[in-house]
Amino acid sequence: MTHYTLPPLYSPVRPELHPDAELIQDRTTRWMRTTGLCATPEAERAVGNVMAGDMAARWSPRQPRERVQWVSDFWCLGAVLDDQRLEAGDGSPAVVGPFIGELWPVISDHRGHRPTDADPPVLRGVYDITRRAYELSTPMQADRYVAGFGAWLLGVLRDDARWDRLGLGDFLRYRFGAVAAQLMLDVANVACVTAVPAAAWHDPKTVAAGRAAMMTAALDNDMVSYGKEHLRARATGVWPGPNVVRFLELNGHSVQDAFARTAEIRNGLMCLWRHLLAELLPAADPATAAYLRGLDLLVAGNLRHHLTSSRYHNPDGRHPHAVTFSASFTERCPVTDHRPPTAALAWWWRQREAPFHSTAPADPAPPGPGDDPCDPVPPDAPAKDGPATVRRRDP
Repeated sequence: MTHYTLPPLYSPVRPELHPDAELIQDRTTRWMRTTGLCATPEAERAVGNVMAGDMAARWSPRQPRERVQWVSDFWCLGAVLDDQRLEAGDGSPAVVGPFIGELWPVISDHRGHRPTDADPPVLRGVYDITRRAYELSTPMQADRYVAGFGAWLLGVLRDDARWDRLGLGDFLRYRFGAVAAQLMLDVANVACVTAVPAAAWHDPKTVAAGRAAMMTAALDNDMVSYGKEHLRARATGVWPGPNVVRFLELNGHSVQDAFARTAEIRNGLMCLWRHLLAELLPAADPATAAYLRGLDLLVAGNLRHHLTSSRYHNPDGRHPHAVTFSASFTERCPVTDHRPPTAALAWWWRQREAPFHSTAPADPAPPGPGDDPCDPVPPDAPAKDGPATVRRRDP
């Protein structure tokens, strides 16, 4: 068993869980069987290990079940792609390039590239996910999803670009693509019942806010997945891909110091996200406000899922608790230096209008609702049907 202690993580939002989480997981397993991706007991164990239904139910706890089902199926397929194909071997373009060449025509032009029963199951799965994206959402939402998928695949193709030799700023920009952060924003957009208008979607402040939120989630992923990736590296002799903790370790930090620095960057991003969210919400149209509120729940749910998912604690599905974590959360922003961690991301910080407040607490008493001077976001008033369709779980 390998144990890691995570630094305190700023988490001001209580995660929620969609009430149909178990049903969504069951249907995802059946869908994976239908596509042929669960053809063996080992494959079915790997699918169950992903816990995609839990992930989707925490990412989109207030969305209609059919959209959360799509997110769950997408997430399960994406995890299988990532773990079994895109991280295969050394992850170099020579290994994954031909596979991406098979994927992209199906994703970018699903109407003209419908796989047959003779094609690999993964192509049938990608086709079905893309087809359903266009059926569930508007063409604009689905087109964004396709573009985000392409951005992820391009990020994967750069995985051999000696990422360990990049500067921190260039690495973080690169990591944003390789970890599929933009694709996750586009998936969250498909999950929304109403599309975010184009003007709002491309507004620099909305873009910066979304990227800060999703980069927060990406760094949570890197901290929690470090143990899984370390186990694979010990077994194969090859680190499976880029990771911020691993990057810092390769650049002179001890493992624990690398976790501390990653958490420091992550908490700063979380604080920035909350400030931008507070500035965007008052003037946001209903669709954009729903999308932004959804991202707030996504970040909270993403962290809790990663800390409990078998994918990270029991990577091969045969050794429960192979990796364990101690994690703590704080509702007060612990950041004292609100400068961007690198010049490469500074334009995100330049989008805010109001200055950051001091976060040094006058006394150690736990804050009440709205009591954090560094969190200006007003409490969320759930939709009329919210309490009836959502149950909360404590962190």
